[in-house]
Amino acid sequence: MVFAIGGDLPFGRLSAPGAGMMPKLAAGLMMLFAALIALSANRTQEFAAIDWSDRGHAFLVVAITAAAVAAYRPLGFLLTMTLLVFALLVLVERRNALVAAAYSIGVTLFAYWLFGKALKSPLERGLLWF
Repeated sequence: MVFAIGGDLPFGRLSAPGAGMMPKLAAGLMMLFAALIALSANRTQEFAAIDWSDRGHAFLVVAITAAAVAAYRPLGFLLTMTLLVFALLVLVERRNALVAAAYSIGVTLFAYWLFGKALKSPLERGLLWF
């Protein structure tokens, strides 16, 4: 997500770094180290002892999150985060749909107020335009 959103920021040079250099560098290093850990993990006994029966659950979380990342710009913060929390609660955690809807709306409105209004962070407007 850092690469997708940070693409608008200038990267710069090593002698004159731009605003996008540090986020992209940090995200790139995290991906590199995660790949190194994943590649070398099968050599340890701890990796062999992992119970992989929950991989469907993990895949569902990754797929829903990836869909939310793709929908963030067109739909905006409010719709995307509400749908993300709702989908995670209903599809992954198997919660009641009405309770999940109320919770996801409440959490998203609180996050919108906190980040968008109180902290004045620029949030993606999307379809709702506010």
